Amino acid sequence: MRHVIFGGDGFVGRHLAPKLVADGEEVVVADIVKSDLAHYRDVRFIKCDVTDLGSVAAVGLKADDMVYNLSAKMLSPIQV
Repeated sequence: MRHVIFGGDGFVGRHLAPKLVADGEEVVVADIVKSDLAHYRDVRFIKCDVTDLGSVAAVGLKADDMVYNLSAKMLSPIQV
């Protein structure tokens, strides 16, 4: 089964993706940020902004994909 993790370059995704790979699953991380990918061995990375429908469509979701939405809108720091 293919697992697509939106927002997969965050804290939870960095733990989930390697676990799924270790279980023999195909993993795609779709995230707007692309950090050091050394921790994503055997994971396909797609740059994706979930607020842009075209960007999400480019991921090429299939009916039998397992989708994880771990994405979140980043807020600007509060100014005092």
